[in-house]
Amino acid sequence: MGNQQSQSTNQSSQPTDPPVTIHNVTNINLNDPSGWPKTNFESIPYVDQTQRGAIAKGSIPNALFTTMKLKEHFDDLQVRKILSSIPQLTKDFEKSEEAPIVSMIACSYTLWARWDKTPPLELKTFEAKTSKASDVVFPSTDRELFLLVKSDRPDHCYDLTRKIVSLMESHLTSNEQIFGFHYRKGRDLTGFIDGTRNPDHMLRALVDQVVIFPDDDGIKHHTGGTYVYAGKYVHNLSHFESMSLEQKNHVIGRDHSRQEPHVGFDNRLENPRLNEPHSASHVMRAHGSMYRQAYPFRLEKEEGLFFTAYSRSLQDIDVALDRMAGKFSEDGSLDNLLSITKNIWSGYFYCPSLLELSYLGHDHLPESQVSHVKPVAQVEFQVEDPVKDVTDWKIQVEFCTNCGYKSIFKDVKRVINAIDPRIEVVGNPTMPRLTAFEVTCQDGTVLWSKLNSPNGKQNSKENFPSSEFLVSAIQ
Repeated sequence: MGNQQSQSTNQSSQPTDPPVTIHNVTNINLNDPSGWPKTNFESIPYVDQTQRGAIAKGSIPNALFTTMKLKEHFDDLQVRKILSSIPQLTKDFEKSEEAPIVSMIACSYTLWARWDKTPPLELKTFEAKTSKASDVVFPSTDRELFLLVKSDRPDHCYDLTRKIVSLMESHLTSNEQIFGFHYRKGRDLTGFIDGTRNPDHMLRALVDQVVIFPDDDGIKHHTGGTYVYAGKYVHNLSHFESMSLEQKNHVIGRDHSRQEPHVGFDNRLENPRLNEPHSASHVMRAHGSMYRQAYPFRLEKEEGLFFTAYSRSLQDIDVALDRMAGKFSEDGSLDNLLSITKNIWSGYFYCPSLLELSYLGHDHLPESQVSHVKPVAQVEFQVEDPVKDVTDWKIQVEFCTNCGYKSIFKDVKRVINAIDPRIEVVGNPTMPRLTAFEVTCQDGTVLWSKLNSPNGKQNSKENFPSSEFLVSAIQ
């Protein structure tokens, strides 16, 4: 050190360059508040129009869920203006606190249809789901608004939620707030690792499952929106804790006593799936193309899970709940999960795109945003001769819901329906295998198998059936 200082002193008379300012790059935030790299929003289509709370990473530790019931005669314009301002309120809060935070506001069918002359095609009111014994398994809620705020800090969730609800207060008859938290690195209160095979390991895969694309229902302004399910579940933990390990395993269909890295690109820890899960275990009933954001909660006399799911197709969520209620089982058995938890209420909502929210403060959504988009399959080709004798004919498509294959499935379905609309295309009748894209006729004839291809685990174009192949194979 002494030699270096002496050398510097001797050279002090020599001309020197102006000092260079070195910036600390670790202080530059390269991530969006949702947890994803900002550059992803420039390269992945449609996601830039999605409310960030709907696609925020599950690793964000705190969530505050709020459901609101509007007065019978509320100020329509004022409510629309408040909802329209939520994205900007969130950005302003983030800027003032210098900390990431995201939000999401969603509306029930009855409320959204009041403002949108062409509501999303699959949006509907949640009707209570009953078992085959006529017991109510999933009660419905009459709340019209669902708000989600997520942050690294619980006080930030509280402050932003309080600000939004205070603006809405004069228009509400009631609101319920539930604080969700991370428990033991992403576990449910039962100790099972939650969110296994969730697509939030890769934003492109998540967008493929969640975000409504322009040709999904033919209405442009829905692009970037998503369907939402919200449900409050109260656990009976004393009953669960009294179970044997084997009984616990069969509740979910996974090994409660073990944790291993998931096989594939997403290598997060999971409870390994049983080789032979019980037919009523949760993994056999609740699968579907969706992104799950679920958080444990604890109230004065209740503890459990607040569960939300986001999908570009509400039918995927609806069918999963029907399976849980025993609709498709011969004996009418319920999902084993319902032996240790009870659904208090459930609801379907629509999370509008940022574009739609920006127009809520006006009289209506602009007519220029409701033009119809011609389905892809009808644009690509026309089938001259319909297939003969296809009455009640089904084609099953098994596709991985962790890999981002939903768009490919939708394209395949459109092509098959263009060949003959009488053919019923069923997606994932059972829990799909990892990296699978299999097309099978109801008699067992395999039309296409990605898993049996030489490079079947890759996502290259040749591993998926082309329109020309499907036309030839089916006709």
